[in-house]
Amino acid sequence: DRVSLAARFWRTLAQLVADPGPGDVVLAAPGMKAEALRALAEVHGEFKGRIPGLGQSVAVEVAAGAPCGCLRLRKPAGGEGRPRASAVREAEAVRGTQAWVERVLVSMKVCPFTGSKSTAAVGLEEAGVSPGGIAYRFTAEAGGAALMADFWEAVVGLLVASEEEQATVLLVAPALDGDFPTYRAVSNLVDASTVAATAFVEIGLAFFHPRYEAPQELLFGHMRPVSVLRQYWEEVMGRESLPSDSELKKAGDYERRTPHATFNVLRQGQLKKAEGRRASNQLYAQNMKRMLEVGWEELQRLLESETAPG
Repeated sequence: DRVSLAARFWRTLAQLVADPGPGDVVLAAPGMKAEALRALAEVHGEFKGRIPGLGQSVAVEVAAGAPCGCLRLRKPAGGEGRPRASAVREAEAVRGTQAWVERVLVSMKVCPFTGSKSTAAVGLEEAGVSPGGIAYRFTAEAGGAALMADFWEAVVGLLVASEEEQATVLLVAPALDGDFPTYRAVSNLVDASTVAATAFVEIGLAFFHPRYEAPQELLFGHMRPVSVLRQYWEEVMGRESLPSDSELKKAGDYERRTPHATFNVLRQGQLKKAEGRRASNQLYAQNMKRMLEVGWEELQRLLESETAPG
């Protein structure tokens, strides 16, 4: 399937990029249509000059004349290596992320469908969804093909598990903590690769970072822009109590500020059922109100207390 192919492609590319010698690899995908293979090659071609470690010198193309669907990856001598890896230990990064889940998603009720640091998809039994586990995955990579391979392997792990075993997965990537622009670029690649794999029918995405700032336009997986947040507040709380745009933006941003850079993968079927049982404007307005009540200094202090050193 196209999800497994994506995982294999990014892992093969990561190995090729890291190898100091020249490389010529054929990735066989029996039964896969040429358009699926071409979509992967096009995503790589679009982003390889923007993000380090994607193999700027690597050419990816659909292998012509092959007896089965194949991608050919070629590169001249000279490995590009990997971007600097994280010094944060996995156990510490996961522990801090779990503390954030308990504090923000559970205690502050930012996500009404998260029951604890280990349980998600709660309160959806009437919609036919049983509570399931939250999986935490770790990558030391700071970008490039190796991080993409870790991401897609986490997606495969989610989809092969039962919904009770894994309702969602959080991939924690602390090597990106100090570089939000690169994180944004990687999140754009994750989004584009999800479209290329037609995986959006199976998964949803949510992006989190210690320095998170919402885009000005509505983008898949990101916090709503301030224009939408303002509309939600007016609909629920009234125009008289409307905070400034800068305050609304901060409130939205802090909902997505985690101790470490994180990619959240959710099951699309569960997402649709959850969205059918909530009023988005009420949820967002109430979440912003809670953030405003806590205050920025306290929110930042709590966030830093959950951040692992590294």
